[in-house]
Amino acid sequence: ELAALCGLGLRAFRREWRRERAAYDRGTLEASAYWARILAAGRGGREEPPLPELIERDYASWARSNEAVLRWARSLSAAGMRIAILSNMPRANLAWFADFPVGVFSCEVACVKPEERMFRICLESLGVEPQRTMFIDDSLANVRAARRLGISALHFRTVGRLLRQAGRLRSAEPAARVTAPVAEAAP
Repeated sequence: ELAALCGLGLRAFRREWRRERAAYDRGTLEASAYWARILAAGRGGREEPPLPELIERDYASWARSNEAVLRWARSLSAAGMRIAILSNMPRANLAWFADFPVGVFSCEVACVKPEERMFRICLESLGVEPQRTMFIDDSLANVRAARRLGISALHFRTVGRLLRQAGRLRSAEPAARVTAPVAEAAP
């Protein structure tokens, strides 16, 4: 849907979407500039959709909750495990964020996953060592980055698979990034 609005095929859209996404997520590139660059690659002078509409649709694409994973994370929290949200999304997009005491958001700390600094900030906020944490993400690059730091990391694909994998890591103290598993993956 976003690709079509921008006048790009899906492959070209994904390329343009990724090109400066890290700067956008860090908060060092304004949303209007980010989307204007994508539009310039695709619309070529044709009528463009309003930037606020693109920004809102982008936010909405990340904010759809996976209620099964969210219930699981809440149950872990209720059982005394410390849960953190480690996200490249803005805090304002996550209405359920208040359910968890620790949140590290890329635009607030000027770094993004899979950068080591993002993980270190989260670990420090939780007050735990990497080997005492579990990280969950739908991006294999982020999972690999966490593992390089000594964090037990699970690649989210389905809820059932996640629960089976997590069951094998029961002794870990989760520093769960719930954003990706809870949100439907964007482009």
